[in-house]
Amino acid sequence: MRKIDLGQALSEAFAALDAGRPEEARRLARTVERLRPDIPGLAYLYGLVFLAEGQGRKAAQQFQKALAPSPGAVPPLLGLARAQVLQGREPVAAGLYRRLIRLAPDLAEAYAELAELAIRRQDHRDAAVLLHRAVTLRPAHPVWLNNLGAARKALGQWNEAALAFAAAIDADPVHVRAHLNLSSILRRLKRAGEAADLVRAASLMAPGDPAVWLELSLAEKDAGRLPEALSAVEEALSRGQPLAEALWQRAECLRALNRTGEAAAAYRRLLGHDPEDRFGASLVLAGLDGEEAPAAAPAAFVRTLFDEYADRFDQHLIERLSYRAPAVVAEAVFRLLGAGPFDCCDAGCGTGLAGLALQAVVARLDGIDISPRMIEKARERNIYDRLDTGDIAPLLAARPAAYDLVVAADVLIYLGDLEPLFQAVATCLRPGGGFVFTVEAAEGAADGEGARLLESRRFAHGDGYLRRLAGQSGYDILALERVSVRSDRSAPVPGRLVVLRRPS
Repeated sequence: MRKIDLGQALSEAFAALDAGRPEEARRLARTVERLRPDIPGLAYLYGLVFLAEGQGRKAAQQFQKALAPSPGAVPPLLGLARAQVLQGREPVAAGLYRRLIRLAPDLAEAYAELAELAIRRQDHRDAAVLLHRAVTLRPAHPVWLNNLGAARKALGQWNEAALAFAAAIDADPVHVRAHLNLSSILRRLKRAGEAADLVRAASLMAPGDPAVWLELSLAEKDAGRLPEALSAVEEALSRGQPLAEALWQRAECLRALNRTGEAAAAYRRLLGHDPEDRFGASLVLAGLDGEEAPAAAPAAFVRTLFDEYADRFDQHLIERLSYRAPAVVAEAVFRLLGAGPFDCCDAGCGTGLAGLALQAVVARLDGIDISPRMIEKARERNIYDRLDTGDIAPLLAARPAAYDLVVAADVLIYLGDLEPLFQAVATCLRPGGGFVFTVEAAEGAADGEGARLLESRRFAHGDGYLRRLAGQSGYDILALERVSVRSDRSAPVPGRLVVLRRPS
């Protein structure tokens, strides 16, 4: 009988794993185990085998066994972190990755894999820092470079994101996802023609991928080539299960081509696939068909919009849109309601910009927002006593006489019918309490006109409607003033600042 070299058998098992043959590695491991169950490296080998097979719990047990004689050994510790991720125990895994970084500061994998956990919890800032360190240690890793670009993109750092995606393509010229991601940045930088050229190259690499054709359609539309955009999105839809994003893009292309009947049918098809209406198709349909506008923007549309916007919300509003709503609201509170201190609810609090502006006049500050990501950002400011996720009106109606002040800075643009909110605020205000908000102005609105649905999928409100509703809801009007709280396409958006008070 041929004598087996156990060391060589272990080496062959590790090589089989590296080559993607875990069954062969397991067979060799069992052979070694029968002859010498205590041989060093066997538990680590089994941990890797179980990890390759997706058995996180068994892998963790083996890695812990491997760590028993040497708790600071880096390879089994890295394996244990990965096994915890596989089991969904991400906080435990994160602690292990941080320990690895302390033990082995040049271990690029620890930074990159800890960054993946940050991305999962949508902490893009932390992910960007970690991935920057990973690619500094290993500069030509296409997956990490692409992930770094995605983190930079989520933070609104367009130029830095473009550089990372371009580096990923340099490292792997057939990295399709990096091509698509770079195209999306080029579109945002108003370089749609370059974006389309880039995606056409990707379409040769992955002609069956619907995402490629969707991105090509987006680039062609941004470049003003509407027939080509429509053709590309129809190609995307022919490649498999319809994507809601592709259905939306097709409807938008048809509308831009003035094929109104087909566009309306396309928006209805989208609503069949996306009944929550994450894209706001019902709002567009109301404008196309002349149907009555919804009472409010669909909750899923607003939630999705702001969840995706959360990480770059403050920078984008203040630097690009000349956003002034929090300052306008805070100044009105000081001027017309006094210095407080107020028990206040910031309705539609977003990331907390209005809450910051009101710090000097509040004794208690609560916040409500429909977007969970916005609530997370507001919580990071550590200025709110209570934060809730949900629709504003029902949450306020459930808090009778809880507040002296309710503010809504640039929030009512997503509501058409304001009566439920006015009634809810009246319920939650104490006698003499104030309601301060801004709206987009429906200039020239007739006295009997209600909300006006704009092409932007926002609502505007006329002065007559606001006065009538305030009176019906039992408020005194302290101010109804012309303001502009933000810009759109470099032009001030006409608005109104409204200050109401519940009688004492």
